[in-house]
Amino acid sequence: MIPKVMAAYHDHPTSGHFGIRRTWHKLKDQYFWPNMMLTIENYIKSCEKCAKFNIRRTEPPGKLHPITPPEGIFRNNWNGFLGSNTSSIG
Repeated sequence: MIPKVMAAYHDHPTSGHFGIRRTWHKLKDQYFWPNMMLTIENYIKSCEKCAKFNIRRTEPPGKLHPITPPEGIFRNNWNGFLGSNTSSIG
């Protein structure tokens, strides 16, 4: 009976393939069995459609890449700060 109830409340096209908490809230007022929450959790975690179509809500951390150091210290910045190196006199 439990697999049929789970299929009706999770897999049926009108059920929406909701998550663990939402499926439990739909079931708890009408059904009870021992370890109900664990059964719901295992059923939803093994659902192939949910695994295929659910997207990650957070991005996985990216890999670090080394940054090449500049050729000289403040090489490009000094020109703008102090002015040009050429003299305007004569």
